[in-house]
Amino acid sequence: MSKTTTINKVPIRDIAALHSAAMDLIHAGVNCSLVANTGCRLWYKEQQCDYVLKLPDCQFDLGIVKGTDGTYSTVTDLHGGLVAKQLGQTSPPSCGCTPEELAIGKFMQEYGKHAAINAAMENGYQVSGCYLDDQGEYQLELEVTL
Repeated sequence: MSKTTTINKVPIRDIAALHSAAMDLIHAGVNCSLVANTGCRLWYKEQQCDYVLKLPDCQFDLGIVKGTDGTYSTVTDLHGGLVAKQLGQTSPPSCGCTPEELAIGKFMQEYGKHAAINAAMENGYQVSGCYLDDQGEYQLELEVTL
């Protein structure tokens, strides 16, 4: 039984951050690759997506689809928790995340980190540090560049 889900709580706007997130996942040991304009494997069909995080060790992929407003959302199939085994993570109880969001938590956390770094740099800040705190959330250390 399919559990195809679209997750758009955090709209994806920064394609460079998307690529950086995929690279971080690879460096963390997730067998994946980011491919543009290809099919995303879902339970009942393959859906054409703008970007797909291919997960060779999983029956399904994570698709990234551009909406009419210009932002991207994710689509995947959560059947059997297979994607969650690749991309899921435990988040602090205060995060307010749904089970669907937690199933791709590693991906969203890495994307959010890189989107924040890129936005800071575009606004004249230099990122002097980035670390995970005790709650498992990224903290950025910023300096103003003059």
